[in-house]
Amino acid sequence: MNAAQILAGIVFVIIFILIGIEVIHRTYAALLGAFIFVFIGAITPEDILHFIDLEILAVVFGLFLLVRGAERSGLFQLLAVQIMRASGSPIVFAVILLTFAFILALFVSNIGAMLIMASITITMARSLDD
Repeated sequence: MNAAQILAGIVFVIIFILIGIEVIHRTYAALLGAFIFVFIGAITPEDILHFIDLEILAVVFGLFLLVRGAERSGLFQLLAVQIMRASGSPIVFAVILLTFAFILALFVSNIGAMLIMASITITMARSLDD
């Protein structure tokens, strides 16, 4: 190991500690860590650009648009109402949600399933408040 690798490891641990004890916001801590890595020469700005996977970003962006469109159309509200009607108890409600998430994850990526399930869950929580 050279000195830059050891220093990068130390910076990595310090950033994790800063994130863990929430001295500064985790976004700022991550940006600070990235800046320090570039400053000490552990990584170059060109390397950072190579680490960004544009295909994954495109998939996540497309799924976000799909979920947002379905949410605005009322699809998630319809699903939320149907799930709440089908469940008579909190246990059945949780089992239905978990089963739906499982089946959904078989057909779309985990990130897509998470986006859809988060929208459905938030819609359900809002409708319970009404």
